[in-house]
Amino acid sequence: MEETRRENRKLGTVLNYVPDYELKPVKLLTDFRIYEFLPFGSDNLFPQAVALFGRTSPNHRGVINSKVNYTITDITINNKKYDYLNTKVNFEGENLKQVLTKAHLDYQMGGNAYIEVITDPRKSFLWFNHIDFTKVRLGKDQKSFYLHSD
Repeated sequence: MEETRRENRKLGTVLNYVPDYELKPVKLLTDFRIYEFLPFGSDNLFPQAVALFGRTSPNHRGVINSKVNYTITDITINNKKYDYLNTKVNFEGENLKQVLTKAHLDYQMGGNAYIEVITDPRKSFLWFNHIDFTKVRLGKDQKSFYLHSD
């Protein structure tokens, strides 16, 4: 009888021990002098980690979406007289409200938002494109930006 009680009981938590020599080294961006940009985090992937968390966690995503919807709705209600909020502002056919929503979502999720402004020398047109915050890094002079596809 005593043996069956011991078998049914849960024993404590088992912790695995990994010796130092079995851990694989991780390449870190420790020498900032060789890069022309300021890396985000030791491996320069902090924005990707923040975006992954914000895009996969339902609770976190819900809070961010609520903040964005509240702010963007306030912009459109207070500016009903401005028709340019609904005009197309890029080649994808998005209006200014859609571009601002994407930028504000990035700002709430990662702390940065980027909008590309395109025109010609004669200023005959003006286009706005949203740029994902995970693709941009700040230059060392803190005035320039570097864009990369991944």
